[in-house]
Amino acid sequence: MRHAATDDHLPRLLGGMACLDFVNTVDPRHAANRTDFLTDYDVLARWAGHAGAVPPGTARDLALAGASRPEQARDVLGAARELREHLYQVIRPLLDGEASPGPSVDVLSAAVSRAHAARRLVPVEARALTWDWHDRERLDLPLLAVALSAADLVTSKAINRVRECPGADGCGWLFLDTSKSGTRRWCSMQVCGNRVKVQRHRAR
Repeated sequence: MRHAATDDHLPRLLGGMACLDFVNTVDPRHAANRTDFLTDYDVLARWAGHAGAVPPGTARDLALAGASRPEQARDVLGAARELREHLYQVIRPLLDGEASPGPSVDVLSAAVSRAHAARRLVPVEARALTWDWHDRERLDLPLLAVALSAADLVTSKAINRVRECPGADGCGWLFLDTSKSGTRRWCSMQVCGNRVKVQRHRAR
């Protein structure tokens, strides 16, 4: 796995936002034999903690809840993979100034509506409130958190800073270009950038 970051084979976080890192849980995106990092619900829950989509303690609770509800966990995993592809279909056209396909936008919109309905305001300290989930063991929490992240992205100017990595192996990972010049090209210079340089050198 080219972009595995840890001993437990979770993907490196190169996207800059949870929704982009979620889309990047296949590697390379445009390869027929791509690796899917989301192999089961336990990995999905751990990824959510790894990527900051949910707090680490919530991720552990979700993993335990998924183990006790295996059929529901399998359904949520399937929904996660489906949402991942719809998110790519929503975001990728925007990079070229094109319209996102309606069906994929509808899927994202429905997920955002579910996310809003699943949250509540709670006090965190004197004179301060924050958003929290009604049910921290709701198995689809990673999907809801990702949907909110995607909604924030596509409704802000940040979408103009999203790039797709043109790695020679069909990488296709999405990332937020936060460089001052706005000219970042690779998801990772150490992986895709160096591989392209090596291939060009061999071609010469």
